[in-house]
Amino acid sequence: MLVLIAIVLPLAAWVVVTSPFFDVRRVEVHGNRRLSDAAVRRLASIGEGTGLLTLSLQRVERLLLTSPWVATADASRALPNALVLDIRERRPVGQVGDPGGVAVLAPDGIVVEHLSAPDPWLPSVGRSRRLLRPGARAAVATPVLRVAASFDRRLRRQVAEVRAVRGEIRLTLIAGVRVRYGTADLLPQKNAAIRGMLRYGRREGVEIALLDVRAPASPVLRQVGPSPIASPTPSPGG
Repeated sequence: MLVLIAIVLPLAAWVVVTSPFFDVRRVEVHGNRRLSDAAVRRLASIGEGTGLLTLSLQRVERLLLTSPWVATADASRALPNALVLDIRERRPVGQVGDPGGVAVLAPDGIVVEHLSAPDPWLPSVGRSRRLLRPGARAAVATPVLRVAASFDRRLRRQVAEVRAVRGEIRLTLIAGVRVRYGTADLLPQKNAAIRGMLRYGRREGVEIALLDVRAPASPVLRQVGPSPIASPTPSPGG
C-alpha cells in the first residue's frame, strides 16, 4: 500500500502541475510607460500552452532585463491562469554625442536608446569617441548625471548642457545663460533658485548672462553688459 501511495502521489502532482487548466492565458503588465504592453510580453517570451506552475519566474525576469529600458523586473503568478509582470523603467535624463549620433542616458549611465539626431528636450552631458549602443554604460561623471536627473521636465527643457569643470557642475541654458551650480548637493534648492531667477529676469526685463546658485539661499544674477551683479531673492517655492 505504501509503495502504491509513493507512486500515485507524485503522478497525481505531475498531472495537476502539467494540466492545461494552469496554462498561461493572460499576461498582466504593470509599471511600463515607454514600452508597450505588447513589447513587454514579447520580452517575456511566453509561448502558447506555457504552464504557469512550471514556468521559471527567474528566467522571465532575466528576459525582461535584457531591455535597457527595464531597470527592475518582478514576475509572479496569479492562479489559475495569469502571469503578472511588474517592471520599473529607466527614464532619459541626458544625451551623449558619439560618432553615430546621440546616445540617450538614464540616471545610472545606461544607454536606453540611440538616435541619429539630438533630442531637443534633453541636455548634453558629454561626448564619446566610440559608438554607444543601447545597454552600454557611458563614461559620464556621476555628479553630472545626478544633477541632470534632478531636473523636472520644465527645467530640463531649458538646459542645453551639464558638465563638470574643475570639481563643480556648470550648466548652459538654451537661452545662452551660464549657471554656476557648484557641487551635486542641495539639488531641489538649487533648481528652485534657477527657476526663480529666470522668472525674475522675465518679469523685470533683465537679460541674464550668469546665474550663481552655489549658495541657493542667496543666488546671484549677473546681467548682460556692464551692469553690476544683482542678487534678487526668488519667490518661495520657485
